[in-house]
Amino acid sequence: MSRRPPGTNSWTTPVSITGAPAGTQNFFPAIDVDPLTGVVNIIYYSNQVTETLLDVYVARSINGGATFTNTRITNNSFNPNASSPTPVPLIGDYIDIMSLPPGGYIGVWMDTSPGTFCIFAG
Repeated sequence: MSRRPPGTNSWTTPVSITGAPAGTQNFFPAIDVDPLTGVVNIIYYSNQVTETLLDVYVARSINGGATFTNTRITNNSFNPNASSPTPVPLIGDYIDIMSLPPGGYIGVWMDTSPGTFCIFAG
């Protein structure tokens, strides 16, 4: 992620929000910034735990996006292809996050860990 600090005309050098090893797939990010604290919250899918299964992570920055701390919010890794109704895998790219004062968030995502697509929030 790159950012443009207030009062400047240039962008910072990109930083990884995931801290994941090279080759890890991290995708469908959704970003929200707490309007009171400036905390940056980013939710995303990742295969950091296992190459063929997915988890959902939240990256949080308390310093304007200079660095991030990541938390896995799924209890179990899941197969995004487990219940696809078509020959082409469909994960359902429905994922979002909203900051909740004071300093919290709620994320929503699609997950197949129960054996079918379900909506999770946490």
